[in-house]
Amino acid sequence: MGKSRFNLQQIFGTYGLLIISVLFAVFFSLLLPRTFPTALTVRAILNDRATIALLSLSALIVIAIGEFDMSLGYMVGLTHILAVGLQTRQELPWLATVFMVLGVGALIGLINGLLIHVAKISSFIATLGVGTTVYGLSQWYTEGRQIVGKLAPAFHQRSTQRTYWALSPRPPSTSSSSLL
Repeated sequence: MGKSRFNLQQIFGTYGLLIISVLFAVFFSLLLPRTFPTALTVRAILNDRATIALLSLSALIVIAIGEFDMSLGYMVGLTHILAVGLQTRQELPWLATVFMVLGVGALIGLINGLLIHVAKISSFIATLGVGTTVYGLSQWYTEGRQIVGKLAPAFHQRSTQRTYWALSPRPPSTSSSSLL
């Protein structure tokens, strides 16, 4: 007979980070009821660390379902490289660049999904392999050098505007890769 009992260790192993995050929020809300559980606090947290928070949440979702995504950091690197490189090297308009970067991220996500769910490769191995390949593509595109050049004024202007999904000022490249 298989065990269908409540397994606390398995629950904490899968949802531990999420549970700890909620416990910290509750703890500080009880400790500082007048200042912590406010919209101002949420906005301050999102303004300061929106990109990191979005990336962490995307990683947390994958971990919560018992899988791994080892390619996340590599994808962030490639999307940032492409966001600058497509504008400075290929002289593409910034809006086209943002959509191309989103497309590249979606394609990489599709490849990860196909390797994991169709080819039945472990998520750890599949995303590590895809991440290594993405890193290689980043090195190839940049020739191992920093990309320098003039970006469109509209691209810079976006970095001082608030984005609706993060309530914080972020350049489109950062926000786009965070969504991926």
